Amino acid sequence: MTAYGLHQPRSRLLLIRHGQAGDSRSKRYIGQTETSLTDLGRDQAKALGKWLADVPLERLVCSDLVRCRQTAGIIAESVGLRPEPRADLREIHLGDWEGRPFSQVMQEEPEAFRQRGEDLANYRTPGGETFAELQARVVSALKRILSQTTGNAAVVSHAGVNRTALCHWLGLPLERLFILGQDSGGLSILEFGSGSLSRVLALNMLPS
Repeated sequence: MTAYGLHQPRSRLLLIRHGQAGDSRSKRYIGQTETSLTDLGRDQAKALGKWLADVPLERLVCSDLVRCRQTAGIIAESVGLRPEPRADLREIHLGDWEGRPFSQVMQEEPEAFRQRGEDLANYRTPGGETFAELQARVVSALKRILSQTTGNAAVVSHAGVNRTALCHWLGLPLERLFILGQDSGGLSILEFGSGSLSRVLALNMLPS
């Protein structure tokens, strides 16, 4: 634990992806569709709670979608904080594609599927939002959390949320967001000084 310096008085975001949720065998566009943790997802949340138990956390914030509230609730049992659900930390909204298998979209809307792949940052699924809009929403929310926190803030959210935030602070174009691994139950740690990123302490770490 001390290798990450988490006991020192500095501002940090601990970005956590929720535990495994829904049917892990189903390749679908989930977005903001509600899904619950699997047994493995609950075990992943328990492992996160155990790892975080010795970390002096100031806040435990989460997306208000069920899979994140469940993950944060399990973590809360170990860290003694009440989760703070927020709608602005939800996963990207995929509109008409929500809940549909990748294969179905590829077959029925091949041109739209191609266009999204060629312009990940700006392509809008029908009735949904773009990754650029997701990034603006998420970074604004995380900056507000940072401005209200002097120590360690754990944030339980989603793969898309974490990837777009990491792209922002690492200076990566959104077109490259999928090079950033975000496994279920994974943890990334960003340290800040004077409002700016000073160090990346961990990226997609999997507590066991």
